[in-house]
Amino acid sequence: MELPKLSENLQKRILSAGILIPVVLVIAVLGGNLFNSFIVLAATIMAFEWSGIITSGKEKLKAKEQKYWEFGGIAYVTIFASSLMYLRSVEGGFGIILLVLLFVWATDIAAYFAGRIIGGPKIYTKISPNKTWAGLAGGMLAAGFVGAFASIFIHSFGFFSMVIIGAFLAIIAQSGDFLESWVKRKFGVKDSGSIIPGHGGIMDRVDGLVTVAPVFAIISLLKGGNFF
Repeated sequence: MELPKLSENLQKRILSAGILIPVVLVIAVLGGNLFNSFIVLAATIMAFEWSGIITSGKEKLKAKEQKYWEFGGIAYVTIFASSLMYLRSVEGGFGIILLVLLFVWATDIAAYFAGRIIGGPKIYTKISPNKTWAGLAGGMLAAGFVGAFASIFIHSFGFFSMVIIGAFLAIIAQSGDFLESWVKRKFGVKDSGSIIPGHGGIMDRVDGLVTVAPVFAIISLLKGGNFF
């Protein structure tokens, strides 16, 4: 097995992450109107990216289909934004946001390297040609470890429950990646934008978070808003 080399694109990703992650964490710590405004700004940019995909891609839509895709974009960004704002507003909100981010980041990083190092059968090449079953397994394992660590601080779920939740959320995160990839491939678009070097648009960066945040919000609601 050959270790993946640090390509120019990967170097850009690491540099972008090194800048963006501290900024996101500081805003999440401060919370309140600053956090909500940041999420609304990100969602607004995502809405423009979605619009760009469905209007400038190779697929020409009828007016009725266009409306469906526009509605889908509104739902996509609204559910994402409202879920994050809700999670930050509940008791222990920063801890919950941090946990959500750790689940998604662990999944993305482990899936990338497991897929590159192990390789093997692809999941669905027509939508995402680089995603492998090994990558998914690596992401699930990493998210399971995050869940295991989080169980030290979370008393509403046991150790094994948190491991299972982590592995499940890894699948949800990868589903979000496939969802965005499907939309982009349908319209013949490579990236949703170019605002983040090495990543493309904001949609490209938060595709896993878009699906994980609502699921986490549902779990929190079922627990009466007191996840910890």
